[in-house]
Amino acid sequence: MALARVLDDDLISKESFDAQLAERGVEIPAFRMRNWRTRGLMPHSFRGGLACYAPDSVAQALEAERLFREKDDESYVGWELWWQGFSVGDDYWRPWFEEQGMLRNAFGRHGASAAASLAMSKGHNLETVIWRLREAMGAGKPALKGTGHASLDRLAELQGSDGERIIREGVDISRCYAEAMTAIANTEKPNVSSLLFKRDNRHVLFQARDDLRGILEAGAALHDAARLLLPRRALRLRSAKLLSERASRSLKAELVLRYNQAAEDFGPRLNSEEIVNLRADAFATLSAATEIRREIDTNPALAAAATPKRLREAAATRPGLDTLCDAVQAAARR
Repeated sequence: MALARVLDDDLISKESFDAQLAERGVEIPAFRMRNWRTRGLMPHSFRGGLACYAPDSVAQALEAERLFREKDDESYVGWELWWQGFSVGDDYWRPWFEEQGMLRNAFGRHGASAAASLAMSKGHNLETVIWRLREAMGAGKPALKGTGHASLDRLAELQGSDGERIIREGVDISRCYAEAMTAIANTEKPNVSSLLFKRDNRHVLFQARDDLRGILEAGAALHDAARLLLPRRALRLRSAKLLSERASRSLKAELVLRYNQAAEDFGPRLNSEEIVNLRADAFATLSAATEIRREIDTNPALAAAATPKRLREAAATRPGLDTLCDAVQAAARR
């Protein structure tokens, strides 16, 4: 296979584009790609003697192919691509915002208020419990290090440093989610102006979308982590899971508008970089919780040490957390 050509450090050749799809076991016929570009589901290719593509085109094509397998509905695929931050035609997302001109203080506001009150954590934040427990389980053996697999070893290093930062800074993802929902709930009806959709202005809307999506996905990941170890705590973030994965297009559009308005009215609670880190923390915590659950389910000594009662006590009080970690350390050394 010929070497992939990178054009102008930004654009990639069609040869490279096809090769990257093939590496992932995906082949998209040329006629389908043409149709997707014509329909605004993919950015147009650039031509200057050679066809070339934007770097994100590979990821967008892979995601479009996956979404069509999930649901053979062009409008669904177009919206989901836009929600994930890909460039698509205006018809896939703009109507859902324009219809918000008749926005009422309905579910978007009241639902956010309810979500905020439920999401506030009690006792230790979930991240600290999971990372302290993960450290205790690694007392007798490195959790992933030394596997001889470079990717897994690197993942362990990243998670280890993330875990230390989470514990040191006391990051509480559920609190950040609750604050975002509170800001949305306290915002008056947004002014949906056509100026918002002009080319020079829409980046503000897109940034609000990206920030809100990051917060919702962080809350959903923490919900999944809690379900593995502390199911009752997971209920406090169920709204994040539902909003992230099941909310209608209309509701998501309303939440984006309200989140954008809240940032204008009160100033952003978190900047975009902090939200990216927050999301990374949540998925690192989910990965750690998955690892812990797997170890507990396959190790009788750990299962006896990390009983549901002890896990609940660890989430409620510092002595309970210390007792659990001591018991788990002893079991991990056996």
